Amino acid sequence: MEHYVSTGQVLGKGTHELEGYALEGKDYFGPGELPTFDSEFFHMPMGTADEHVLAEFKSKYSQMKDQNSPEGQALFEEFKGKLLSALSLNPDVEEDDNADYI
Repeated sequence: MEHYVSTGQVLGKGTHELEGYALEGKDYFGPGELPTFDSEFFHMPMGTADEHVLAEFKSKYSQMKDQNSPEGQALFEEFKGKLLSALSLNPDVEEDDNADYI
C-alpha cells in the first residue's frame, strides 16, 4: 500500500508475477497478451451425454481398418467406460432434475 500511496501505481503491474497466466491446452500469456480461440472452442455438443459418447465412438470405430484388432478392442473398452459414466445417475441430483446433456 505504501508503494501505491507514494507512486500511484500498483506494485507488480505489468510484470509476469502479477499478470502472467497459463491456460490448459494453450500457452503461457504474459502482461498484455491475450489468448485467441477458434470457433471450434465454442462448439457445444448437442443431445444427451450417452448420445454424444455413441456418436464419438461410431466416428472413431468407422475409421478403423480392423475393428477386431487390439486397438479396436481398446476403443470398445474406452466406449464402454464412457457410456457407463454417462448413464450413471448423480446421487446429489434428484431424478427429475438429472441433466440430459454434457
